[in-house]
Amino acid sequence: MDREIVVDIHGSCVSRDVFRNQNALKVGKYIGRCSIISTQYPKIMDAFYDNSANNSTWEKRMLTIDFSKTIFEELKKSHGDYIMIDLIDEIFELIKIKVGDTESAVTYSQVLRRSDFQEQLHMQEIELINTRRFENSKIIDAIRNYADEIKQIYRPEQIIINEAYPVKFFYDKHGKICEFDQERQMNVKRNFYKLKLYYSLLENELWGCYIIRMPPDIRADELHQWGIATTHFETKFYTNVYEKVLHIISQRESDEQFTRVNIQKSRHNGVQRDNYLGGGRYHKE
Repeated sequence: MDREIVVDIHGSCVSRDVFRNQNALKVGKYIGRCSIISTQYPKIMDAFYDNSANNSTWEKRMLTIDFSKTIFEELKKSHGDYIMIDLIDEIFELIKIKVGDTESAVTYSQVLRRSDFQEQLHMQEIELINTRRFENSKIIDAIRNYADEIKQIYRPEQIIINEAYPVKFFYDKHGKICEFDQERQMNVKRNFYKLKLYYSLLENELWGCYIIRMPPDIRADELHQWGIATTHFETKFYTNVYEKVLHIISQRESDEQFTRVNIQKSRHNGVQRDNYLGGGRYHKE
């Protein structure tokens, strides 16, 4: 690649960690802890400032984005060459928030739980919104609206879906394959069906995007830099995704260079440009 390639991310560490310890691609805007369903609720406030000492600077910025519903504005500012999307944060439920006359919702992530939002908003109780009980039509509308916003910023061939799921097994520090406890396994099973539906709907709305599917034999890793969790995978997962991203970008850059050369030839020969543009090579990885 002859130029710097910038990849924006809306998702979780399963996408962000793909680009660590490499210098071929640059991460632009990374937005996480802000679920697709949450983006469809009204803005609560222009900015939320977590005054606790429990979250990092990046995590506090994510809370502001979720409360202000400015995810699409943030992505427009960055407008990377590509965006990678994963849906791991859809595992989180929402909670109802009311400020003045505004009723809305935010992602009930661990980042939000560690913040001082209850004290700031004078919330005595937390009211969960169980998205699993949503009617399908509500989910479809939310994902369609989200996809429409994304398509206003990125063309289909600039969108890469990292179709990842939590796993039931992990490698311990000795390399032995172990099972997570029963509660986590039940959560993995329950979340799999939810995420499978969401990925299917999103991929349908973003027709023409690239899709990187998770190999079936991926395990979590007890020695992961962020600790043991059902979405903290072995190195093989990140290497596989990274190599496929490089393949996608290299092929597309090559195709675009080929197209530019042919456009110049067509102008020289008096042939209309449209005859040379055709459809992009959009495919699933």
